[in-house]
Amino acid sequence: MLRFLAFALVLAFASNAAACDDEGAHSALSLRSIAAGTDVQDRKLIGANSTFKIGAPVWVHIAVRNPGEADEVTMVWRLEDELVWEMKLDVGTSSAWRTWTRMRMPASRTGQWTVEVLDTDGESLGEVSFDVVGGEKAPAPKKATPSTPAPKTDAAPAEEAPPPETAALIDDEPGC
Repeated sequence: MLRFLAFALVLAFASNAAACDDEGAHSALSLRSIAAGTDVQDRKLIGANSTFKIGAPVWVHIAVRNPGEADEVTMVWRLEDELVWEMKLDVGTSSAWRTWTRMRMPASRTGQWTVEVLDTDGESLGEVSFDVVGGEKAPAPKKATPSTPAPKTDAAPAEEAPPPETAALIDDEPGC
């Protein structure tokens, strides 16, 4: 009876190891957490929320479990299902590899946002959705007519938001 139990245990272990090998290198990645917030401090998300105002930065913070070799994920930012930006981020071996991206939201980018995390095979690991809202857009400047000259201003023309930023790769829990 003892031999049978030992054989069954070895067989179960071997079939589990074979199943892991068949799944491929990238399927071992899993998303432990994903959230949107107003900042990242000391590698932790601050101000987690699902609604943000125009002009404010939105940070998307993730923690990825990676028991295998170093890999990468892609964070895909979409506004109303339209691709806005994507960024590849390295993920080291860890039970909770933390990394993040951020984007400042100009008035032209109000609406429903989704940030999806993909593995290198393009498989979705998870996503977070949030809304960007704001007041009314600034009124259009008055056009000059022959009888009224255009007002002079020293102000620079309005610009789109600066490009999004990414975080340093951070891990304080090596291994799995």
